[in-house]
Amino acid sequence: MCRQHARYFASAAIGGLITFLFAAVCMMGNRIYLEPKTIQQKDVRSPEINSNNSNSISPPLYQIARDPDENAPWPRIAWLMSFPNSGTSYTLALSESATMTTTGSTYGEHHPDENGNSVPVHEFSPNGPFWTNVTLDKPQDGKYVLTKTHCGGRCLHCGPKNYITTPHDFLKDCAAGTRIQGNRRESVMYDPTIVSRAVHLYRNPFDNAVSRYHLAMKQLILKNDTEQL
Repeated sequence: MCRQHARYFASAAIGGLITFLFAAVCMMGNRIYLEPKTIQQKDVRSPEINSNNSNSISPPLYQIARDPDENAPWPRIAWLMSFPNSGTSYTLALSESATMTTTGSTYGEHHPDENGNSVPVHEFSPNGPFWTNVTLDKPQDGKYVLTKTHCGGRCLHCGPKNYITTPHDFLKDCAAGTRIQGNRRESVMYDPTIVSRAVHLYRNPFDNAVSRYHLAMKQLILKNDTEQL
């Protein structure tokens, strides 16, 4: 029975992870949530004159893309996109420890304040993202809020076919989360165009499948689901 569960969860986890990677690459490659006309690039260093030819200028080492909306309020949102069980919460904890500032999350239900309510990063976006630690300082102007999102893909009992999606639907899943208001849990979605940047966090898919399996077994034990166990 355990071997059957292991094969099933491994298939579901790897299938979901592959879909996550593909959709993430497609979304970022097409810049689906950015206005193409507003995307500009700037050199990070001055071009160097080629010593062999004074009229020849060597290209810059690399370029940095500007934010799609340069008038967006600070702090700006930077998605930390990952498939579940990839070390997202650990990465956020490291960031908070290093900067002594709070991070963000699309899933506000896990981070209520002392009154039990989710606290949005921006007042104009009450549906999220939300602060993860209201006891820490907030990032200052010119800084970004590293914000957790799993872009859907959190179903432990879904086979690979359930992860078939489009870049557009994948984007909507990235902005879909939860919040707590007045001890009531709500499913919410915010406007993904408020996101300025994104970081992709990847984990070895085989390690991820094992981690997902252990998580599923832990949940079954807590539910005392002897039939599934």
